[in-house]
Amino acid sequence: VDGAIVVTTPQRLAALEGAKAIEMFRTLDVPLLGVVENMSRAVCACGHQSHPFGSGGGVVLEQSTGVKLLGQLPFEERAVTDGDRGAPAMVAAPLSGIAVAMRVVARRVRESLQLEAEMPAGAA
Repeated sequence: VDGAIVVTTPQRLAALEGAKAIEMFRTLDVPLLGVVENMSRAVCACGHQSHPFGSGGGVVLEQSTGVKLLGQLPFEERAVTDGDRGAPAMVAAPLSGIAVAMRVVARRVRESLQLEAEMPAGAA
């Protein structure tokens, strides 16, 4: 195992469960690559913030455990509907907020693993 990524959501209970997962990985001597917060606060095109799940669980987890936050994936309804029809965000909407955030997380994971990878032009 090269490492573990702990995924949480913004809710406090999810962050507490994420902390338990981090403790388990530490007990098993599994390297921790970082934390990803899924369903984070999103900003719509009009600039209004929508936050059905809130935000901050990943930041809380980073601060309480010292495991770095790799990124926050915004909640985007389109990603849900596209995924339901078999089109992941990276394919269906490569410039969407979630696709951009996923590329940031991927880059940070590559850096943590000290991997070199070719990225398409314009990718984060």
